[in-house]
Amino acid sequence: MSLYELAAELREVEELIEAAEAEGAQAAPALLSETIDCIEMDIAAKVDSVVRYIENEGAREAALAEEIKTLQAKKKTAEKRQQWLREYLRDFLLNTGRDKFETRIRKVSLKKPVKSLNVDLSKLSEWDEKLYATAVKIGAVEEKREVKKTLLKAMPDYLSLPGVEEVEGEYSIIIR
Repeated sequence: MSLYELAAELREVEELIEAAEAEGAQAAPALLSETIDCIEMDIAAKVDSVVRYIENEGAREAALAEEIKTLQAKKKTAEKRQQWLREYLRDFLLNTGRDKFETRIRKVSLKKPVKSLNVDLSKLSEWDEKLYATAVKIGAVEEKREVKKTLLKAMPDYLSLPGVEEVEGEYSIIIR
């Protein structure tokens, strides 16, 4: 029986006791009082079961949290190992002067570095007002002072702006 059902039974018996006392019955309340004691014992047993279940779920949650930490650490290790192996292959190709290497199963090739823009946001205030207005107009600079580098390249002489520099990327590898 659930706690809801036991609570409903308890209310019914209490109502019977009140009705019997209102009618002046002497023996009925004592008999019904024993029934209340039995129902309360059932309720206490049910509450104990629910509390044990709550505690078990708490322990299960803690174990799952530990398992998540362990799995996250393993994932991070696997990511680092994969990155290291990619760099190892890249360095091999660069050191041997090859731009690709083929096996029976795979092709590994170098991907040329891509130039990207590095923008020092603290130097935006040093930009010429006209150039800054142009950058805002084309959407390269937003109100929050975020710079969209791809749009900034659409401006003439964007490399002459204070705090803007073109950075050479690194070679990477492609595995097919």
